[in-house]
Amino acid sequence: MPSGGGNTTTTTQASGPPAWLQPYLRQGADQDWNLYNTPGPGYYPGSTVANPSTATQAGNQAAVARGLNGNAAQNAGTGYLTDVLNGKYLGGQNLDPVHKSIAASVIPNVNAQFSLGGRYGSPEHAGSMTTALANAEAPYDYGNYQTERADQQSAAGMAPSYASQDWQDIAGLQSAGQQQDQLAQNQVDANQQRWDYNQNLGQNKLQQYMQLLMGPNWGNTTSGTTTSPDNSGGIPGMIGGLLGGLLHL
Repeated sequence: MPSGGGNTTTTTQASGPPAWLQPYLRQGADQDWNLYNTPGPGYYPGSTVANPSTATQAGNQAAVARGLNGNAAQNAGTGYLTDVLNGKYLGGQNLDPVHKSIAASVIPNVNAQFSLGGRYGSPEHAGSMTTALANAEAPYDYGNYQTERADQQSAAGMAPSYASQDWQDIAGLQSAGQQQDQLAQNQVDANQQRWDYNQNLGQNKLQQYMQLLMGPNWGNTTSGTTTSPDNSGGIPGMIGGLLGGLLHL
């Protein structure tokens, strides 16, 4: 028995906005065109970088000056060390007042000794005087020299710590300036953001408006096929033929 056939139908349907919405869409398209032909948005007219604060400028100037000129305490320590290497302090310090005091005590005693022996003014008298003065002055001279050298050596060792102190002051000044700079930059950024918002406000509102009007499926095309049964043959055809014959009786 032959198999039954059928008819296949293909349908294509395109979706689009309803008629009542089309004027609003045309209005939005016109506004888009107007915005496109309008100059803008403009770039922020002000400076986008904040000027350095007074504290930052002062700190930077102090840092430059320190780098160029050094620190007075450290420079003095460097100069002293240079003098030490050159042997400037090997001769000791001026102890003339001490020497005069020592001489006032030693000379009368030596003179008295040689006067009693009848040798006052002799070569031995002069030699003994020199020796006596040297022996009396030497401990003072050497002790004073050692003390002075120790004090200067200590001062030279402290010079770097003194020199580093002003760097701490400069760093504190620069830190305060950086905080002021950041605050000023935040204010500049806020002004620029406000400017950009106002410049793009019309375009953003129109874009939102068009997104609300445009449906998610508008402009899509769908297609499908349907097949209807063929009743011209087979059992359905025979039944149809019998019913037709009975109706004619």
